[in-house]
Amino acid sequence: MFAGDLSAGPPGPPDTDSRLLVWCVRRLALTSGLQRCPAVEAALLRHFGARGQELSMLLRCLVHALALHCPRRLVLGHACHPALTADELRLLSAIRTATPTNLGPSTILTPLLTALKTHLPGSGA
Repeated sequence: MFAGDLSAGPPGPPDTDSRLLVWCVRRLALTSGLQRCPAVEAALLRHFGARGQELSMLLRCLVHALALHCPRRLVLGHACHPALTADELRLLSAIRTATPTNLGPSTILTPLLTALKTHLPGSGA
């Protein structure tokens, strides 16, 4: 079940940065963020320059934290599939709302984990 589409406007991410982030998260999820992914690093370096390596590490940490702390498995699409899942939309939303002044793990993870917990069976939602 897909909630958005990368090729059509909202609710999928309209910009190239968001498309790349979704692709990277999908690729990194294959190893739960534990291993480096040369394809992800190359894509981020090409798109963001020298900051791409830092972003690669941050995304690996984010994917690893989600793998460890989510109350259920996230539903992610295939790396090259244009549609977005509801979990991917929530993750992008959490990343977009983080600002440099409040950019910490809890800023990104709390809204995502809270949204996931409210959609679990028996959670009252």
